Amino acid sequence: MTRIISLSLLGLFIGCGDKDTDDTGAEADTDTDTDTDTDTDTDTDTDTDADKVEMSGTIVYEDGTSTKGGVRVQMCQDVCYAVFPDDSGAFTFEALDPGAYAFDAVPLAGGGPEDYGTPLDIVVLEAGQGSYSLSEPVNIYAFSDKGSLTDSVLVVGDLTIAVDDSTAELPLEESDADYVAGVQVDPADAGLPLSGVSGTVVGMWYLGPFKTKVSGWSITVDNLDGIADGTELSVLNADYTGIEWEDLGTLTVSGGTATGSVSLAHLSTVILVQP
Repeated sequence: MTRIISLSLLGLFIGCGDKDTDDTGAEADTDTDTDTDTDTDTDTDTDTDADKVEMSGTIVYEDGTSTKGGVRVQMCQDVCYAVFPDDSGAFTFEALDPGAYAFDAVPLAGGGPEDYGTPLDIVVLEAGQGSYSLSEPVNIYAFSDKGSLTDSVLVVGDLTIAVDDSTAELPLEESDADYVAGVQVDPADAGLPLSGVSGTVVGMWYLGPFKTKVSGWSITVDNLDGIADGTELSVLNADYTGIEWEDLGTLTVSGGTATGSVSLAHLSTVILVQP
């Protein structure tokens, strides 16, 4: 059953960030007023559940173990809707409004977001769609590389990041974080649909603390030997609050390394795309 995260839980435990919360659960009517409603307004309320969309999928740890009790799955707009996987990692949102959502899977077990990357993608549900199902399991990966927020550089696989703690705007739920971390993942195995991305994804990383906003964190990417010199690769950064893939610009390949005037905007999912 879909759960709507209350404001108090957001602030204390799960932190949907800048998104407002709402509780639309039905309340029992205890009003015993027997007055007769004489309103003869005949307007027809056309707001029905006909366009609601059921959204489902599977979330697992990279080693295939169950995420039951260890991960919270969210679909977020102004309100965050949350469900929890069962023993097999399966989850279902029973009835969501059409529109664009920030889809993320928040690690809770172990060190939570401090030890694991949070997958984030933008999922669009269409009116009349009926149901939407992720075609592949979404994997939760442990951070492979971690350093202090005061370090000047973090290397995450093939990605080198120039770190500047003075520009880091930490999220409320990790306001005391003193680390920066990441993991490089195979786009073919990650399980995110990436349906709003055009082109071939040739690099993918999850960065943290999740939802941290940054500026001036320039990047380079190595080990691109299979891509011809002069090729321009787009860098897209998943924006949790804006609910979009933010285009950060392009890096140009030379001698297997991609460089250019590109700086990160969010510590979240980052992808390198070849048109």
